[in-house]
Amino acid sequence: ARILAVDDSLSNLKLLTRMLTNRGHHCIGASNGEEAVNLVEQNISAFDSILLDFEMPVMNGPTACAHIRKLGCSAFIVGITGNVLPEDVARFKEAGANAVLPKPFKLASLEQLWSEYGVTGRHPDSYDAREPLADEPSSSRRVVFTSS
Repeated sequence: ARILAVDDSLSNLKLLTRMLTNRGHHCIGASNGEEAVNLVEQNISAFDSILLDFEMPVMNGPTACAHIRKLGCSAFIVGITGNVLPEDVARFKEAGANAVLPKPFKLASLEQLWSEYGVTGRHPDSYDAREPLADEPSSSRRVVFTSS
């Protein structure tokens, strides 16, 4: 699957993208919600799933989620939060997240969610016919770390 991982902690982002890439997923990283929204704006169907940290500078996860949904993106969005308080979960869900996982989470839990919700790694208009992201090379396996 094509995954956009968004976390302001570079070490968390590197670990997550490395683990997902090692499992055969194609990952792109962003360090805040605004960068995530900009990446989605470049190609609305580029991602099968978006993983959003809750607390980030510039734009937090729920705000980014709401903007991404307003763009018309139908990717499976998972909110990730260290505070699994009911109000945090509700805030992500109200913003349009499909699911919320506690931080840290097990990769198996995420993959089980994807399986339950039918995240197959294919959008009807993705991959072969999609426009490449502006900074995406022809190589399909690349992790991009962006900074503000």
